[in-house]
Amino acid sequence: MGSGTSSLDEPAYSDGRGDSLKSSKKVAPRYVYYRLYSKDEALASHHPIYTNDPFISRIVSRSVPPPRIAASLKSYLYRVEGFELPKHCDLYLSISDSEAPLDDSIQLPLRGENGPGSSEFEPMVLVVDSAALEKRSAGGNMESTQLFGEFDKERQYVHYRVYDNNGDATSKTSFDETDTALGRVDVLSIPPPYSVASLKRRLIKAEAIRDPNPQLFEDEDSMTAMNDGDAITLRAKSYPGITEDEPIAIVYNMVTGSPPTQCASFMKQLKAIGRSDWGGRYAVWHSYEIGDIFQTDGVLLTDDSVTPGQKCYSATNSSGKKACRCCSDFAFQIQGFLTILCFLSCP
Repeated sequence: MGSGTSSLDEPAYSDGRGDSLKSSKKVAPRYVYYRLYSKDEALASHHPIYTNDPFISRIVSRSVPPPRIAASLKSYLYRVEGFELPKHCDLYLSISDSEAPLDDSIQLPLRGENGPGSSEFEPMVLVVDSAALEKRSAGGNMESTQLFGEFDKERQYVHYRVYDNNGDATSKTSFDETDTALGRVDVLSIPPPYSVASLKRRLIKAEAIRDPNPQLFEDEDSMTAMNDGDAITLRAKSYPGITEDEPIAIVYNMVTGSPPTQCASFMKQLKAIGRSDWGGRYAVWHSYEIGDIFQTDGVLLTDDSVTPGQKCYSATNSSGKKACRCCSDFAFQIQGFLTILCFLSCP
């Protein structure tokens, strides 16, 4: 054989891509997992990856343009999540390492198996300014967006007891019908950095408290309230409110004023049996927690604004926002309530 017939001894490069055997071995993409928050609560991602946790998502690391610094990653996440330029937002290295936000100029190692956001159990964290929510759009496309099953992680809660001027009050997150003042919030719904102030903002949001400065007590026997600047180690094995037998206490002053105006025909109630922050995802949706109550006339409607043929109710929420639509993907009668999983407000 002549020198020009060496196909059995030497690799072929006929298509310019090199050894066909080597080029067929694709390297698995490196993902960056992240959770999204406002100053008050967790925000649903435009690109959720789990059916039971709309607040976590991921991107392919190669999509982030050089230089691979915190500012570049923030800008990319802002774009895919439908926000404008990230003028006021904080990026944290992980859900556990969130004492201080990253400097915009810090380099991020986004290649390799390890590094920031490489695990869904230790995602990076983006906290956006509340003003950015008002102008949030549908967001950009992402490579390899995929919805998996349920997020397989045991939930951790902060348990708390609610008090007003008159004594204990019914919690909007109550989960025990024999103790309605006892509520709880998922630790992952509390925005970093973890402090008394961030926990207080979360509980104010969850309970729709109008008092701007309620007091938090480490337990029911505490003599003095916790300071807003104190850090709370909510990712540790022990923290205030970790069990329902030792809840923290939130005490607020009832704000007097005219009660929300309700439509005269809205005499029935809708009670949420699920939770979400879809109000941060679409301007036409409501955020809600388990136990939130809406008033409705009980007339089943059809809405095409989000999903064609979506069944919904017209209702008002606890703050008096009128003409809200409440999704009826899963509705049935229970304890006198029309019980539903999610809510959709009118445009």
